[in-house]
Amino acid sequence: MKSKDKSPKHGVLDHQNAHLKSNEVNSSDNDNKKKSSSKKVLIALQGGGSHGAFAWGVLDALLEHENIEIVGLSGTSAGAMNAACVVQGLIQNGKIGARETLNKYWHGVVNLCKYTPHLMKSFDAMAPNSFNLDTNPFYMMGRYFENFFSPYDFNPLDYNPFLDFLKKFFRFDLIRNENYYKLYLAATHVKTGKIKIFKNEDFCPTVLMASGCLPFIFKAVNINGEDYWDGGYSANPAIYPLMENKEIRDIIIIQLTRSRCEEIPKTKPDIHDRLKEITYNATLLRELRAIYFVSKLIDDNKLKEDDDIKRLNIHLIKNEETFKNLNLSSALNVDQKFIEHMYKSGYKTGKKWLDENFDLINTKQSATQLKQILNDFIDG
Repeated sequence: MKSKDKSPKHGVLDHQNAHLKSNEVNSSDNDNKKKSSSKKVLIALQGGGSHGAFAWGVLDALLEHENIEIVGLSGTSAGAMNAACVVQGLIQNGKIGARETLNKYWHGVVNLCKYTPHLMKSFDAMAPNSFNLDTNPFYMMGRYFENFFSPYDFNPLDYNPFLDFLKKFFRFDLIRNENYYKLYLAATHVKTGKIKIFKNEDFCPTVLMASGCLPFIFKAVNINGEDYWDGGYSANPAIYPLMENKEIRDIIIIQLTRSRCEEIPKTKPDIHDRLKEITYNATLLRELRAIYFVSKLIDDNKLKEDDDIKRLNIHLIKNEETFKNLNLSSALNVDQKFIEHMYKSGYKTGKKWLDENFDLINTKQSATQLKQILNDFIDG
C-alpha cells in the first residue's frame, strides 16, 4: 500500500512546518476505532549524534502514514532523544504531536549550537558539499586535546548547556505516568560494562543525558549512586526490551551506523572511525543473530512458540548511500544545512520503505526472509 507524499513544503526546521494540515493526520488519531484498524509496530533507534536527524526523517514518514501506529520505542543516545520526542508528542496530541515535537527538538538543537564554532560546519574548501568536520580547525584541536585531557580536567564545574536544554524541553512527568506508549532508553554502566535499560517510570533529565554521554566530552552521569556512559557501547539499540510486548511482533530498526565500508581504512582517522562503526554495530549484530537463530528453530519445528517464545518480524530501514561519504566527525555537525540534508534523506528513505514494505508488516516472516533483510549481519 503506497503512502502519499506529504513532506513539509518549506524549510524543515521552520516552526510552521510542524503545524500540519488537519487533513494530513486526524488530530483524533488516538481514537480507539482508528487504532484498531492500524498496524501496530515497535521502533528501535540507533544513536549517532547529528545523524539522528536521518531517523527523524524516517520517523516523520512513519508517523505520517495513517495506517501505522507506533506503540513503543527503544533508543540509544540520539535515538533516545528521538524516541522520547515521539512518546511525548503521541501523549500530547497523537501523530501530529509527535511530528511537532521532533521538529521542535531538532530546531532547538540547531539553535543551541549555533554559536559553537567547532560544531558548525565543514571547513573543507576542496569539498564544499562535504559535511565532515575533520578539516575544521576547532574540531581538530578538540581531537588533539582529547589525547591529554578528560572532561574532569577541562570542565571541572560540569557545565552542560545541553542538559539544561533537555530539562526545559521535555515533560518528564508526562512520560513517567504513561502506560500505553512504552519508552526504553539504554545506557552503559561504567564499572561493569553492562547495559542498563531505563523505562517510562525512570524518565528524567539525567537518564536522557546518560544515554548520550560520550565519555570524552561529558563526565559520567550519576543516577542513584551509579555512573553511566553512552548506551551505544552496550546496546545500539537494545531490541530485547521491546519483546515485553507479547502482542506485537513487528520491530522496525532504523540504522544509522554503516554496516560496510567500501575500502580498507589505512589512515589513523579512518581506522579509528571504522573501529567505532564495528563497535557500535556489534551489540545489534549479536541480538539479530539470536533472533534469526530462534526463528530458524521455529521454522524447522525444533522449537514451539508459546507465551515466552515468539517469532519476531524484524524490519530494517537504512540508506548506506546517505552515509557513504560521511565520517564520524559529521555526527557533531549541527549546522542547519546538514540537519536538513539528513532529515530529507531520512524522510525519502522512510517513504520508499513504506511503499515497498508496508504490506509485509503484521505478516508471518520466515527465517529465510529475515536472513535476506539482515544480510549485512548474518553470515552463511
